[in-house]
Amino acid sequence: MIKASNLSVRLSGTQVLHGVSIEAAAGQLTAIVGPNGSGKTTSLKAIAGELSYDGSVRINGHDIATLKPWELALKRAVLPQSTVISFPFTVREIVRMGLSVGAKADAADTDRIARDALEAVDLSGFAGRFYQELSGGEQQRVQLARALCQIWEPVQHGEPAFLLLDEPVSSLDIRHQLTIMRLARNFCERGGGVIAIMHDLNLTAMFADQMVMMKAGRVKAAGHPRKVMTDEMMEAVFGCAMRVNATPAGNTPFVLPHTAA
Repeated sequence: MIKASNLSVRLSGTQVLHGVSIEAAAGQLTAIVGPNGSGKTTSLKAIAGELSYDGSVRINGHDIATLKPWELALKRAVLPQSTVISFPFTVREIVRMGLSVGAKADAADTDRIARDALEAVDLSGFAGRFYQELSGGEQQRVQLARALCQIWEPVQHGEPAFLLLDEPVSSLDIRHQLTIMRLARNFCERGGGVIAIMHDLNLTAMFADQMVMMKAGRVKAAGHPRKVMTDEMMEAVFGCAMRVNATPAGNTPFVLPHTAA
């Protein structure tokens, strides 16, 4: 389990998080949702150990403040919201970077894991292409393949590993959104855990076991999507009227994916 307790963060003199507590269990996909500026990414970076905070973060009972960087890297992998690569690396080289601290394997296994990771994100055949030549959505999936390589086995030495994903489907078409969400679900089913920052509330409701709603640096609600996605809570968090499970007026067409399983 990841247990973040009473996290407070100041950035450039401004209080960004106010006593945020989030729990994410192995075997479950925990989604963090909320409007822009609500503290979602700051919370994820604190949980990942990537910025300073007051409070505590524990992964499987280990205080991350006491872990060496390589020890922390074996317990969680992070997909950031965006990644800038300045040098002309190939896709294969980017993905294999995850293996430098991840799975310990011989050369044949290293090639297999990198290949399987690219297949998992629907990028088979892209290994020899240069990263900068890819679309934004393809680059996002390459970075997810790298993170997967870092913790290729969802359970390591008897402890679950965690994927921390910041807007993993933001640049993707609907088919690849479903591909990535199924991948995250499969990682959980094999014993790992996932925390994902999400903006698509429909995908969140379809895939998440737990939803954390944030606003202004605080947790406003947490629980199963069926529990927290109410008309009243959605309006309170997002600041606009919404109706859950209601079709639009005036025969306005709308589309929801029906292939989440």
